[in-house]
Amino acid sequence: MASRSTDQSRVGSDGASTSHAAVKHSRSRRAARHDGASVPKARHTPVWSRKSPKDIKALRTREKRLTILWWVLAVVALFFAWASFGLMMRIGFLPTFDLGYSWFDAHIAFFFGISPNN
Repeated sequence: MASRSTDQSRVGSDGASTSHAAVKHSRSRRAARHDGASVPKARHTPVWSRKSPKDIKALRTREKRLTILWWVLAVVALFFAWASFGLMMRIGFLPTFDLGYSWFDAHIAFFFGISPNN
């Protein structure tokens, strides 16, 4: 069984032996900023507060754009649901109930073939 040395050395990733004091020094060095001020461990600056005004404006623009796209997607999904119900009524899978299909056939294009008298 190999005995541990009394100076409690560690082997680094490159195979070199380092002492606890050197490891502790490197940890505190990593925690220090480039200007020499140390960062407290328990009080981190939130990520959103470190963004520049240009980044914040870009994020808000992206958020607005995504909101608009979600609304467009919702309208398109409702249109496809409306059209699929109309086609199911046309083939007789659902009972006939005019939800504007006769108006669509008369004014836009003859697609559903559902009349109010049907």
